Amino acid sequence: MLTKQEREDFNKLIDFEEFWILYNYKTAKKAAKSAWNRLSEVKRRLIMAHLPERLAKDKAWLEGFQPHAATFINQERWEDEYERCDNDNRTGPESIMARLQRVTS
Repeated sequence: MLTKQEREDFNKLIDFEEFWILYNYKTAKKAAKSAWNRLSEVKRRLIMAHLPERLAKDKAWLEGFQPHAATFINQERWEDEYERCDNDNRTGPESIMARLQRVTS
């Protein structure tokens, strides 16, 4: 049987792996994981709710200017305003949702 701390650590790991699969810019995973583990559960949930739309609609991200995952987390960039792009693109909602379904199934 897992202790309470072991369960919390396991849940953080699962949450981080879901985040990492969705996040396009796969650089400095160790730093991102460390930043993720310092977040409250509320902030982790806010990020996961925010990320699919940000990946599909942030003009700068779609043009290749996406911050490292650790920077996104540490600077709480999910709270930033950003210029939205409504054009269809290869990182649109369908591909993001497909990645999310792979994680949760």
